[in-house]
Amino acid sequence: IEPFKKLLTQGMVCHETFQTKDKKWVEPDNVIKKENGYFSMSGEKLIKGRSEKMSKSKKNIVDPDYIIKKYGADTARLFMISDSPPERDLEWSEEGIKATHKFLKKIFEHLNNSFEFSMVFNRKNSRLNKAELESYNFLNKTIFSYSEDIKNYRLNNAVAKLRELSNLLIKLEKKSSLFNYSWSIFLRLINIITPHFAQELAFNAGFKKNLYEISWPSYDSESLQSSHVKIVVQINGKKKFILLVNEGVEKDELLEIIKKDIKYKSLNVTEFKRIIYVNNKILNFVG
Repeated sequence: IEPFKKLLTQGMVCHETFQTKDKKWVEPDNVIKKENGYFSMSGEKLIKGRSEKMSKSKKNIVDPDYIIKKYGADTARLFMISDSPPERDLEWSEEGIKATHKFLKKIFEHLNNSFEFSMVFNRKNSRLNKAELESYNFLNKTIFSYSEDIKNYRLNNAVAKLRELSNLLIKLEKKSSLFNYSWSIFLRLINIITPHFAQELAFNAGFKKNLYEISWPSYDSESLQSSHVKIVVQINGKKKFILLVNEGVEKDELLEIIKKDIKYKSLNVTEFKRIIYVNNKILNFVG
């Protein structure tokens, strides 16, 4: 008996290749990029080849120790997860690493010593303006959708939702109870990907325990009603189950959710002659 239900294998990690005129491979660390092309450390102009899976023979390997030492393990992990779905090839790039590091640094500087870690927010006793209400609703929407993405291994989608949430939260008034609560939720969500980053910010905000020791964030179901819809899934007009999804979800997104969720593995969407979708209401498999 296997100790797990599913084994998810990572796609190939790819990088650009470089050669000299006499077909000798050159390591990326020994390549200098200039306006008029790529050059070796000795000044020889290089031929840039296509991106291929990293291999010792073609010397297109990036030393992870260098990346971790320069940018940190959290940056490397977040970049690898956010760049592409886990089952597909990953295109490694220094630009992508830098952008990810910049994202984390921006949040760290915005929050460090500027908020108090909070586990509770009393929505009923809080008067929220339009922007705050939008942030609160989107926060709960993110908790729900992020959790679903993680459970179904849509890791790059999950990271995209965190980025979208951060863009909204960064506009909130600092020191407000909603600001403290929302960013605390953000840290609890991202902690499974960037534990050092999240834990340090939480500790500086007054939380003296480990983030992994507390329960997973729960969402306000009433808040979700304004941003989520229930899709009735039918087979030949007969109801089979209901999906709670984001309002305005596209047909292809629904099919992808059904394909990837183990709960619906008995439903083979390719077997049906037609698939009828009534926006935000019904998905009917016919045939």
